[in-house]
Amino acid sequence: MRIALDFDGTFTLDPVFWNSFIRTALLAAHDVIIVTMRHNGEEAVKPLAQVQHLPASKFIFTGRQAKKPFVEACGVTIDIWIDDNPHFVMENAS
Repeated sequence: MRIALDFDGTFTLDPVFWNSFIRTALLAAHDVIIVTMRHNGEEAVKPLAQVQHLPASKFIFTGRQAKKPFVEACGVTIDIWIDDNPHFVMENAS
């Protein structure tokens, strides 16, 4: 199962919990990807530093574009989306 986890407003609300969740999911052979509307580059520093157990290749920075179409264009299919703003899975940020 591939799980997309949002960073801002989801992971950031309880990093200890989410790092434990990621570790548990990986131990159960699930795939976890951080999918955030942040831009890659300077905005990527905080997520890359705070999320444990995931290499940089498991982060997708959409640059304010809708998440689902962006990841699908990258050839990635998500089974479960965890996001505090689920409308951004299908909508661009304004």
